[in-house]
Amino acid sequence: MQIFQLEGIGKSFGGVRALRWRDEDRVEISTGEVWAFAGENGAGKSTLAALLAGVTSPNRGTMRYEGEPYAPASVNEAKARGVQIVFQEPALIPSLTVAENLFIGREAEFSRFGLRLGRRMVAQARKLLAGVCPHVDPQAVARDLSLEDQKLVETARAVSTNPRCLIFDETTATMSSRNTALLLDLIARLKPTTAIIMVTHRTEEIFAVTDKLLILKDGAFVAVRDTAATTPDELSNLMVGRDVDLHIRSAGAGNAEEEPLLEIEGLTVAGGVRDFSLRLAKGSIVGIGGLAGAGQERILSGIYGTQPSSSGRVVVKGKVYDGRRPRRSIGLGLMYAPKNRDREGLILQQKVRSNIVLSVLDRLSAGGLASKAQETSLSSQLASRLNVKCRSVEENCQNLSGGNRQKVVLAKLLATEGDIFLLDNPTRGIDIGARAEIYQLLNDLTARGAGVILVSDELQELLQMSDTIMLIRDGRVAKTFDRKDKPQESDLIRHMI
Repeated sequence: MQIFQLEGIGKSFGGVRALRWRDEDRVEISTGEVWAFAGENGAGKSTLAALLAGVTSPNRGTMRYEGEPYAPASVNEAKARGVQIVFQEPALIPSLTVAENLFIGREAEFSRFGLRLGRRMVAQARKLLAGVCPHVDPQAVARDLSLEDQKLVETARAVSTNPRCLIFDETTATMSSRNTALLLDLIARLKPTTAIIMVTHRTEEIFAVTDKLLILKDGAFVAVRDTAATTPDELSNLMVGRDVDLHIRSAGAGNAEEEPLLEIEGLTVAGGVRDFSLRLAKGSIVGIGGLAGAGQERILSGIYGTQPSSSGRVVVKGKVYDGRRPRRSIGLGLMYAPKNRDREGLILQQKVRSNIVLSVLDRLSAGGLASKAQETSLSSQLASRLNVKCRSVEENCQNLSGGNRQKVVLAKLLATEGDIFLLDNPTRGIDIGARAEIYQLLNDLTARGAGVILVSDELQELLQMSDTIMLIRDGRVAKTFDRKDKPQESDLIRHMI
């Protein structure tokens, strides 16, 4: 059964044309189909998903739902019609339990004479979670869940309404391979009775579960393709409009004979790694991987100083570094890009300029007053260097696509002129073109003598970009590979599980 029919869609935000289809551009989405909205960051994928979900409305074009005109005034109105969306960033209420989040707006179903039937709610939540994420405790407080488990809970909440159309906006961008597999299995089970739309940059997922591709570029309609009749290279070329070079590193980067930029001995971080040691040479990239919860996500914050360590020794450029704090780390040239860029890496309501210069305001100030001219000059140079797509550095970061937000995070690090970069999943949720640009940046930085510690959930990224790969299992280093060992994905997986 046909669910959506879209024609000639146009959407502008101020002077920015986020979608600019021609009148003849048309898409029909039906029950029993899994679609991928594909394109670079800024192509309009999430904007189109937002139109379908009632987040915003088109300026031109027509949308029909089950044959009838469709113009929801809100997300709730779209939900009432059977359209659910799981957004890219978490939307749970942190202080509520998982069960309470699952049944927001449906509390009356679990009340009698004004009293909440808590046990009944928990029991119903457990049944619902069993089909999506059975490992999540319905009585856990939402803020205590990992980012990826929060996304699975949101998915369970959406599924509980038996939607006619279910939209996933970069849902797997924060997920480990285990939880991604849970989600893809759910999609396969829902497919016969549901129209499913995925906004994702993960090519392997697109070719694993989708039937149809809608390809967008700079807001324009490029093509509709059958997934089975399209190759990954063809998809990349349609998305980017050019051949993409992912800048695979060559062997021999780094000089083990020189004094290392960073040495770690026996680092232990509460709730994370135990007895972790590492040596980061100039010009090298050390990649760190592991299953979700294995502890690798705490390593970088423990080094940088946002997470306290109970033991261990950190040496930066030959000097012992005790009393680690972010401000002191920045002063030593030690820079950190967190996994959750929107919550921890940026102030979304602030301008691109303000975010880029945030760590170097002292350098750009005189007498306690910041120089806007210097801020504009430095931020414009770095935004241009990283090819940040924005109208100007005066644009707010919340208006940028995910990939361009990530570039602003990296520009903020470059502004400090540091030489040790601690990067937690720097290509999470970004398209292949932006990914190639970030890989080139890492190659350029290490060519100039900088060192990078790269934590990544993507095995191919670790294999492509690391000179050394360290695998974490149950909080300890399970195996270390050198590039000359030529490890394969199967080798990494074997030591992670």
